[in-house]
Amino acid sequence: MTQKESNYIIKLHEMWLNNEVEGKRANLSGANLSGANLSGANLSYTDKFESNLFNVTISKAYLSKAYLSEVDLFGANR
Repeated sequence: MTQKESNYIIKLHEMWLNNEVEGKRANLSGANLSGANLSGANLSYTDKFESNLFNVTISKAYLSKAYLSEVDLFGANR
């Protein structure tokens, strides 16, 4: 998944969190987010966050109540 694609999914998810009509809950099941920058992203209540997070930057990312099943944080920059 490219940074542009992950940014779009995060934007839609944040809109969903704000009850905006165009928003959509993020489903990251099986997503390859290797190398992505998720700094400051609000990923709370993310559905099926079963992803490869190798070398992902997640500093200040908000993951409260995210469904974090089988997440590989190896090499994640926290």
